[in-house]
Order: sequence, then C-alpha cells, then structure tokens
Amino acid sequence: MGYSLTSESEPGIATTRPTPVKKAFSRRPRNRREFAESPFGETVVATGPLAQENKFRFSTKPHEDSIRKVLYEHRIYDVDLARWLSRDPIGYYGGGNVYAFLANESISKSDFLGLALSPYLESINTMPLQPKAAGKMPTDWLGLCVPDWPRSIASVENTWGTFWGSGYRRTTVRGSLTITLYYNTDKLAGPQTVEVHERWHARYNKVWWNKLKDVVDPLEGKWCSGCAQLARDAANEARDWHYWEADILDKKQDGKNTRLLESFRDKAKADYEKLKKKLDETCKKGS
Repeated sequence: MGYSLTSESEPGIATTRPTPVKKAFSRRPRNRREFAESPFGETVVATGPLAQENKFRFSTKPHEDSIRKVLYEHRIYDVDLARWLSRDPIGYYGGGNVYAFLANESISKSDFLGLALSPYLESINTMPLQPKAAGKMPTDWLGLCVPDWPRSIASVENTWGTFWGSGYRRTTVRGSLTITLYYNTDKLAGPQTVEVHERWHARYNKVWWNKLKDVVDPLEGKWCSGCAQLARDAANEARDWHYWEADILDKKQDGKNTRLLESFRDKAKADYEKLKKKLDETCKKGS
C-alpha cells in the first residue's frame, strides 16, 4: 500500500497526482477489484465489480460513498475538502485551524480516532510576552515561562465485543501544550530585555512536546483488552519522561542544579521502556 507523494496545496486543500496503489485479487475474475486514493483520501481509481464493496479504505475507517465522507470515531472527515466537518474537540489548543487534517501532512502522520496528540506549531521567535506584576512572580525575576503540559494524555475506551472480557479496546492519546511568557512590569518597562531568554525556555518545551508526539502517536489505536492498558500506561510514562527533559533544560538555562529532576526523568524513561518492551513482546495490535 502506498500513495503518490506529489501534493501542491494550501493547508486543508489537496491536489495530487495519485498512482493506483491498492489492489485486491481473487481466483475468480469477477471478484477482482482495484482502487487508488489521493494522500487526503479521495478515491481517484475504482475498477472492478467489487471495488466499492470494501468500506474500510482510507485510514482504515468506514466510508459513506453516497455522501463521500469518512467516519472516524470522534469526527467526520470530508475527502473533497480534505478537512474535518466539525471543530477540533480541544479547540485552538490543537492549532489555529480547528478543521485541519493532520496539519496537512497526511503522508507522514496518522490519526486513529480523529483526536491525536496535537503538535505545538506556534512560532517561538514571535511569541509575545505578557505583562505580569512582581507580586505574581518572585520579586527578583525579570521574566517567566509557564508551560502547561496535560497531566495525563492517554486513556482506554471500550469497543464492541468487550462486554464479556474479550475483544478489543481503544487506547486514546490526546492533549495539547500551551506556553505563556511574562515579563516583570515592576522591574521592566517592556519585554525586550528578557525576550530571548524566555523564548529559549519556550523552545525547550516545544521541542520535547513534539518529540513526545512522535513517541506516543503509534500507541493510539485498537489493542486487545490487556494491552490497551499497557499502551495507555506507556504513553503516560512517556509524557513524564519528556516533561522532565524539558524541565531539566529550563533549570539549566537558569544555572540551577538538576540532579533530582534527572532522577525523575531517568525513572519515567525506564518505566516507559519497560512497558513498551512488554507491549512489543506480548501483544499483537488489533486491526
């Protein structure tokens, strides 16, 4: 399975040169079918009497061919517009375009449930600093970076067939990072003195958040019942590991001792690796 890699478009609008890449064969010629899709899900080739019988095509989600929509668990995707029909459930925390599909990178990214962990896309170089009185921060501080990491990013949801202890469950990974920068209005007339310093703090958090997304996105999806919980726990441990990585760099930027934070980081990373290894060795991901 593959896709044409040519896409020249504005965010949310896809124009592609697809190559027929999906084929299904049978010993019976009348059952042969062949179809291809653009990187954003539009069916561009469909031949054979059973080409449209398979409803689970693009992104493994059911298609409603009569209305040309793909039915994800939490949102409906429009293949003609290459966008969601409803707003992002987490609002603007997922980025400025609340209808965008995978930040317009459908070839290299995936979203099992129509949720996914949101990448941090805001430019650090132009991030503004907000005024904050000294009474609301340590009096000797000139500036402050406040990253807001969600405490938990993964959960397990039941699916059909699990009521009697069998079947599959879904591990959902979702969340977003917010960063707010401040300068001390009692000590500074404007933010220029501390802009560069505080933006470095923001940059550390952006980098490690986006690294976290790459680690945990593959954990989202359908698993056997027990391993869905392993995937959830692994994702939440990965969150702690990446949070401490960013916090360590924050503190080093200010010349502080990070030995205790490094012990927290090492434990979270070891716990994640242990859970991920167990998941890889004992479980086969559901289809």
